[in-house]
Amino acid sequence: MKSEKIRIRREIFQGDSLSPLLFCVCIIPVTLMLRKMKLGHTFEPARKRTLQKMITNLLFMDDMKIYAVQISNLRKMLDKAADMFQTIGLDLGEEKCEIQQFKHGRK
Repeated sequence: MKSEKIRIRREIFQGDSLSPLLFCVCIIPVTLMLRKMKLGHTFEPARKRTLQKMITNLLFMDDMKIYAVQISNLRKMLDKAADMFQTIGLDLGEEKCEIQQFKHGRK
């Protein structure tokens, strides 16, 4: 059975059971773009970097974590993600963002 069109004007309630699924579906283009930038973090030397062994971002419910080797790369990735969020009608909420930097396993 097919329903009539469901119009979503601005947002879906955060407690709605569809919210995490729709968020992940909307974020797929952002994830693909971040991977293409090749600025993520790998656990191998730079000369051996491959897309299959690179982590750029993780999604959980309505949160996204972005990973990069350098702060400058993180800023580039965050700016690009913010542009895409705006295009698809999502707010980045940069005031809730935090950067954690680790060097040689130390925070």
